Amino acid sequence: KLTNLAIDPILTEAMEGLGESAGDTFDLATAQELYKATNVEYAGGKAKGDVAKTDTIKVSDLHRIKAHMRRRNVKPYENGKFLMLITPEVEFDLKNDTTVNASWVDINKYTAGETVAKGEIGSFMGFKFVVYNKLQYGKVGASDAVTSHKCIVLGKDAFGYVDLEGESAARPVVYYNAPGTVGTDPLKQRQSVAWKNEGWGVKILDAAALAIFEVPSSLEVIADLADDDNPNYVTTISGTAGQYHSYDVQDTSVTTPSNGKTPVITD
Repeated sequence: KLTNLAIDPILTEAMEGLGESAGDTFDLATAQELYKATNVEYAGGKAKGDVAKTDTIKVSDLHRIKAHMRRRNVKPYENGKFLMLITPEVEFDLKNDTTVNASWVDINKYTAGETVAKGEIGSFMGFKFVVYNKLQYGKVGASDAVTSHKCIVLGKDAFGYVDLEGESAARPVVYYNAPGTVGTDPLKQRQSVAWKNEGWGVKILDAAALAIFEVPSSLEVIADLADDDNPNYVTTISGTAGQYHSYDVQDTSVTTPSNGKTPVITD
């Protein structure tokens, strides 16, 4: 009844949703495998416990990571560049660096025929950058007080996909079950659509060609403010009755206010 009467094409929308689900699942499975990397770089070339919140991505980080990849005899991809997966927050810091902007190459300025990966935003200093918003976060700094973005650096042949013979063209497999074919359905009222993985896997092939780069972001304060369990922030609401109110949020981590998270209201 829903299929026959609904304005929206239910099955079409379900298929699109399943496609996104499948893509996310394969991407996350790949990321989980890559996070097994044993080569870890920290922002500023510092030890894990010495990284500060202000140690955002710098050109010197790229130089150092590239030097380490070359020392391990890692080959870049066919375009002569290594690949770095970054979060949107790290992208923000990268794009706000004036040194980077002077030599940044957008994908629309690539040479004809150059391969562009999904989510790729451009290249700089021997790296191609791909933004992926599902990368993991870590903890660095003294007492693990700083949140880091666990970016992934790749050289040629760092990892690979494996398909069972004859299954690669059918990944993922989508199944549609017409009314009357799902369970006990004597009145043919129920139908379903689903996908599943048929013989697919991902594996690190060359551990030397893979590294994790942990770096804080200047935007991390936004995530901090969104944490309802953080007692170090107090909100001051100001304004007059009947008018709009302004909200000023200040870091009070040095001296926690006596009223905890209770807003101080002046009206």
